[in-house]
Amino acid sequence: MDIVFNTQKIFSPLGTANSIDLVAVAMHEIGHMLGLEHTGVFSSIMNPSSESGAGVASRTLQSDDAITAKVLYPAQTFAADTGAITGTITTSTGAPVKTAHVIAVSVPERVPVASQLSGADGSFRIAGLPPGGGGYMLLVEPLDGPIGQFDFPGFFSDGLFNFASVLTASGQFGLETPNPFPVTAGPSTPVNIGLPTPPPNQLNIDQLGIITETQTPTGTLTNFLFGASPLFLPRGNSYQLFVTEAADQEAGSLLIFTAPDIEEGVAGGDTLPSGRPIRERSITISPSAALGPSNLFLTNASSFSAIPGGVVVTVNPQMGTPLVDGAGFAPQLAPGAFVSIFGADLALGSGPGGIESAVATPLPTTMGGVSVKFGDRLAPLFFVSPGQINALVPFELTGSSVDVTILTGPGAAGNTVTVNLSPTAPGIFVVPPNQQGAILNGVEQNQGISSLVAPAGSFPNARPARAGEVIVIFASGLGPVSPALPSGVASGANGTAIPVMPNVPQVTIGGLSAPPVLFAGLAPGFVGLYQVNVQVPQGVPTGDAVEVVITTSEGQTSNTATIAVGP
Repeated sequence: MDIVFNTQKIFSPLGTANSIDLVAVAMHEIGHMLGLEHTGVFSSIMNPSSESGAGVASRTLQSDDAITAKVLYPAQTFAADTGAITGTITTSTGAPVKTAHVIAVSVPERVPVASQLSGADGSFRIAGLPPGGGGYMLLVEPLDGPIGQFDFPGFFSDGLFNFASVLTASGQFGLETPNPFPVTAGPSTPVNIGLPTPPPNQLNIDQLGIITETQTPTGTLTNFLFGASPLFLPRGNSYQLFVTEAADQEAGSLLIFTAPDIEEGVAGGDTLPSGRPIRERSITISPSAALGPSNLFLTNASSFSAIPGGVVVTVNPQMGTPLVDGAGFAPQLAPGAFVSIFGADLALGSGPGGIESAVATPLPTTMGGVSVKFGDRLAPLFFVSPGQINALVPFELTGSSVDVTILTGPGAAGNTVTVNLSPTAPGIFVVPPNQQGAILNGVEQNQGISSLVAPAGSFPNARPARAGEVIVIFASGLGPVSPALPSGVASGANGTAIPVMPNVPQVTIGGLSAPPVLFAGLAPGFVGLYQVNVQVPQGVPTGDAVEVVITTSEGQTSNTATIAVGP
């Protein structure tokens, strides 16, 4: 199956201005290719609006996406290790309800886990549910906005779209009902739901947004920002949210949240500049709040309307300063250099301790729920964790400075740091815990053996170098290469030419100038890693910690690394 992109639109995988995120669109369309329908869970990749708009959209699969895919393509033990909730949805008169959006909501977290649409006979089956925990409540929502009937062409287009929303547990309706439905591995939990008679003042959320304030020379400007996607909100902050309704809301309606890590503040009503009434509420998200989607509700005395997954809690990345090069850890950066970013709540990867590393090339520009943006370009990522991110400064950058921001979703980011850029920022990689250089003996390198130029026995295969031998230095930030290589692509990928440096650097070893460099360019098979092959000069002093320094053609010097030199 082919996926054809609209040539009348501007797509980019790099977050460039006024573009649609190519990665998010591709993920959404690949979901369709695999058989996934649209979903009414606002936070999911398969939300029909998830890939719309400009800039970087969400690239994070939520549990609703992942569970649906796993149900369609189950691993051998998947069905036996997970449970299901099955049943039928009927009206107050007993008629089957087609196209009811049924969402399993976890307890006590109160987050959307998985969902399905009911069929022509009102039946539904939500499979792949993790067993145990506090069980599940079922949220039954009509597709009446913001995700509506028009988003579900074909089979589901003639369903029922005007019934009252319900949240139920053990046969009881209400936002705070006890006794959730238990789910065990293997069998299904039967749940049949008869919907109540729609009340005359039935609520229906139409749009969702956030209120911000901007200080201007003439005073405070209030901004009402509508979200085409869920609201991605970094934790540890307070926000003012609002909703509009398809009809005027009753004065008694209230905007509420059920996630335990969201503290509700002042609630009330207001009007947009257009005069349209809104309901609003201030919230504060705990700094330690669980990441992921939660539901919000507009409720009155007789009904409520929900946006499942309407708010997505993200990390709140706070970068420390300065940003440093990833080799010598000096506070200087250049296009194409490795960069190490230190701080707090920077990312949360999929591995133990929130650590996640790239496993293939081209390098990803999103990991651990975050992207790092240098100006108008996303940086390729090597490694993310809560306290450190290792990335590549995009080769394509120009200028003498650039703003750096860690993005956590559409319209959501941490602090911004401005860094200075220089044409080169040389750094030699070293091996902890000292300044021993990541420098190899050339003879063994040609034989496919990694042999550090270090005292014998200090590392596997290590041996000192001798005058006249070739050593291989691995470095970062040495400057432009030819042919130019897109950021994140491995040197020599798919048989392409190895990029070399037109401006060859100089190397000093033990204070002596080495002979002219034999090779300077990007190391084959690696991303952004420079390799400099040079001979050890005659007359070099011997010892276990002989100093090595690289100087670029711009006159900038690297950190000092050491090698062992023998007689």
